[in-house]
Amino acid sequence: MFTKRQTGDLDKYWVADPSGNCCQAYNMVDTAKRGTIFYRIVISPAPKREDRYRDLNLSEITIQTMLALEERLGKPIQFVAAVHDDHSPHRHVHTLVLVQGVRLTREDFQALRLEATEQALSQRRLRDRIRGRDLSKYRSRTFSRNPFHARQAAFGRLYRGARPLQSYTCPLCGYHQSLPSSNLGYRCPSCGLRMRRERSTGAYRIQRREVGLELTL
Repeated sequence: MFTKRQTGDLDKYWVADPSGNCCQAYNMVDTAKRGTIFYRIVISPAPKREDRYRDLNLSEITIQTMLALEERLGKPIQFVAAVHDDHSPHRHVHTLVLVQGVRLTREDFQALRLEATEQALSQRRLRDRIRGRDLSKYRSRTFSRNPFHARQAAFGRLYRGARPLQSYTCPLCGYHQSLPSSNLGYRCPSCGLRMRRERSTGAYRIQRREVGLELTL
């Protein structure tokens, strides 16, 4: 059974549930059989390594830890727990554990500590993967909405490396030059003749705008 901290009074940690009614903690203690041993155990995930975003499910960690204790002891146990996450930056859980006729050893407490740590780290890994996936989706949406990034992406799709060079020899003056291929062609720097290579035949078309001369070689 879990409760939330209601006030600064220690009793309210155990006797007030979220609905405000008297909970079963005192009844559990009053009706405990003879030979029952009470343990107060605090489950406290590391705030920097495990609970850095204050998003761990402390109730689930506590339940799994108590189940591991039951399995280790080979007998059922009773416990009541209070989650403290509103009065300090270090979230933790206070538990009152009732064990019938068995004293917990140092090895038992060490096993509890290891189990709680493993549960917290397991949750941390899962939640970090989810956070990473959500962050990637957010960045992808932000990138696609940015005009600069959109232009850069379009440029990257269109760019295919350096264009190959093509040879141009002016048939009028014999001037030779090697330039990147272009649909617009090039003008001879010597006589001003404009040359444009035809894609289909590999030849190039020559035209002089001044006299309307147009040749295909």
